[in-house]
Amino acid sequence: MAVNISVVIPAYSEEACLATTLDSVQEAAASLCCHTYARVETIVVDNNNTDVTAAIARSKGAKVVHEPEQGISRARNTGARHATGDLLVFVDADVIVPPELLETIHSVMNNAACVGGGVDVDYQPKRVSVRLYLNAWRYLAQRLQMVQGATQFCRRSVFEEIGGYDETAWIGEDVDFYCGL
Repeated sequence: MAVNISVVIPAYSEEACLATTLDSVQEAAASLCCHTYARVETIVVDNNNTDVTAAIARSKGAKVVHEPEQGISRARNTGARHATGDLLVFVDADVIVPPELLETIHSVMNNAACVGGGVDVDYQPKRVSVRLYLNAWRYLAQRLQMVQGATQFCRRSVFEEIGGYDETAWIGEDVDFYCGL
């Protein structure tokens, strides 16, 4: 069974890393499409950028939608509203997804009992303190069986049923979303 996938990338001032992220998503999409009849669309949500993030997204073939109100939850929800896929994959703009990411998600989601999940990805932070923080969070999340927010996926129907991401959450919206799955 082919599942059509919408990759939603919220972006605020991500000109330094977005091209690399989009390249990794394109590689994963090409790999999936070589082995299935799935279609993949990539949507970058311009979350009121003042830099060239949107232009980079367009140059890489992504569909760009604008969300004027700042906030990752709002940006993710806006992207989902513009998505056409049966399956929504939310990817942060500063990560590199593995080439097999979409194939793995496609395979897992062919099981009707699976409604969604999360995937560990490679972050690109420049500051050592941020890398240390993220590694500590990764360790804690593994021990507590929590799903990272940098890449989450779910069926569109489930996303709509739970109401998407909580737009009032300042932090932890990804954990909250995963708990709702």
